[in-house]
Amino acid sequence: MGIEIELKLDFTPENLRRFRKWSGLRDISIQKPKRACLRACYYDTSDWELVKQKSSLRIRREYGKWVQTAKLALPSSNMSKRVEINWDISSPNLDLGLETENQDIRQALKSLHDKKIVEVFRTRIWRTARILRYKNSEIELAIDSGHIFAGEKSVVVSEAELELMSGNAEDLMDLAKEWQQIFKFTIDGASKAERGYKLAA
Repeated sequence: MGIEIELKLDFTPENLRRFRKWSGLRDISIQKPKRACLRACYYDTSDWELVKQKSSLRIRREYGKWVQTAKLALPSSNMSKRVEINWDISSPNLDLGLETENQDIRQALKSLHDKKIVEVFRTRIWRTARILRYKNSEIELAIDSGHIFAGEKSVVVSEAELELMSGNAEDLMDLAKEWQQIFKFTIDGASKAERGYKLAA
């Protein structure tokens, strides 16, 4: 369990390709980039009880394994701040009985018992991730391109995520503002889950 603090940077597909190839990323990288295709399915009750609780529940195939994730949004401003809990699972089937010490997440999962769970939307994302050293912080940069699907509708994902691994949260915004002097993008706190629910509405 942990508190996820991240910043979303929305690019056009063309500008994201330029950003991905930018040599400046190598200058502050402390890890070779990893590339993977992440396929996820997000679930809720038929009346979207989870999203009303500012929670999300997904199963994702990542780096050769299945991971079930529950998230709960916390009050924030420009940056996204969430409680995030991950469980490794053996198959792409929801398990609502998994243990967690977080009372809010536990209550959210408990509320799903005896209710019909439905797929709300899916994502298919190509991700390139690396660890950066900036000022006094270690930051994971994930460059994501792909789609969100809800029924017959879809929306393009063309973004970068800055997630604080250690250090100061303010460094996320400082780094993003430095990059805005070179590349065109908007700083947006909307998560893929929020965009997926909006698409499915």
